[in-house]
Amino acid sequence: MNTQDPLTIRAIRQLHSGWKQEDRKVRRELDEIRVWMTQVSQFGVPRFGETGERLLGLRTCLVEHFQREDALCAQLAAFYERPMSKVDALCRQSDRDHQDLLERIDQMIGELSALEPAFESFQAAVDQIEALISAIEQHESDESEGLL
Repeated sequence: MNTQDPLTIRAIRQLHSGWKQEDRKVRRELDEIRVWMTQVSQFGVPRFGETGERLLGLRTCLVEHFQREDALCAQLAAFYERPMSKVDALCRQSDRDHQDLLERIDQMIGELSALEPAFESFQAAVDQIEALISAIEQHESDESEGLL
């Protein structure tokens, strides 16, 4: 496909727009978890199990998000007449990152859901969740930059 064709350029821009819209959905979900964790921390009552349930909701959101991103990546790659190393590399790295992030969230959910949570304190759990959220945000930022 001719990537200089105005229709192709418009379609690629729409894909980029779709990608950014996906990123905004994930950011909203992450922000909601942050706000909730801040509120719970202020009450001073640990809520490990409920935190795990909220992360399960985030995991579901991420799985759907990653599937849509994979489809967008495939559509983007299809616009080019020959394989584009930049697009291919982005898609491969995204896939690896997606698997890693899902493994990390699964581990966190398991630790939060255990009868005896594996954290010294609720704040320690919050700190690890914040590190996970930061990793997700960094991944989303890297993906977006890779598309430009």
